[in-house]
Amino acid sequence: MATNPSNQGGNRSVYANFGNKYNVHVYGNDFSGSATGVYLRGSDGTGNEVADNDFLATPPYYSTGLFARNFQNLTVCSNTNHAASNVSYLFNGANNGLTFEGNITFGGVQHTLWVAGTDPVIG
Repeated sequence: MATNPSNQGGNRSVYANFGNKYNVHVYGNDFSGSATGVYLRGSDGTGNEVADNDFLATPPYYSTGLFARNFQNLTVCSNTNHAASNVSYLFNGANNGLTFEGNITFGGVQHTLWVAGTDPVIG
């Protein structure tokens, strides 16, 4: 599944909350305005990928480029954050099986990579 949101001011451009997700691919998008570009939470599924996306807005439009909480087996690669958020990539809780590689952030953000929560897990 490819998405192509260009949300101008919504709460989340891509929202996958609770319930196991399998083979969800968010790739090739230009995210240009919302509180969170990609929000993923609560999945034990496999084959999910966020790749080759550009986060383009300037603050205060994005608070977080990519937020993943308790989202297992996720691949995050080759995304570019153009100083478009306070936090480029935020992982909270247990994100076992995470592959995170080849992502680029250009300055102006508060945190490039933030691993948060009580006893967080990435790997």
